[in-house]
Amino acid sequence: AEPLNPTMRLVCLLALRDADSRERLREAEVIHQLGTEPGAALLGAMLGATFDGTSDAAVHAFAETRPDEERDQIFTLLLEELPEQKKVVLEDCLRGLERQGLQRRQDQIASQLRLPDLQPERVADFQREVQQIQRRLNALRRGLE
Repeated sequence: AEPLNPTMRLVCLLALRDADSRERLREAEVIHQLGTEPGAALLGAMLGATFDGTSDAAVHAFAETRPDEERDQIFTLLLEELPEQKKVVLEDCLRGLERQGLQRRQDQIASQLRLPDLQPERVADFQREVQQIQRRLNALRRGLE
């Protein structure tokens, strides 16, 4: 099983144990753009489920419905403590996930730009997209949303 990166681990922990965080995550656009990132399927399952994250029995019952790899991740998350400032941590994690997604897209564009025989219009489109990505990354670095 591929380990969860620290940001995804925190997001999954909050989704597993805190109903308010789970609700906020359901509304977060970045969550719907995770694709095949490690932990995305588990997070999607948690966000689609209704269980009381404060009840070990309810969490165990949910875990038993998941594939072995996800079940192991859930039981590992149960060993961790929730952060004290859940809302602050969650918003920071969401910005982190957005930043990671933008950087992934920027890397994809860079590899596309190396292709031979790329049409000039396509190059211009990619360059505009990179500029938009850079503006958003700069805004995230300044702490703006």
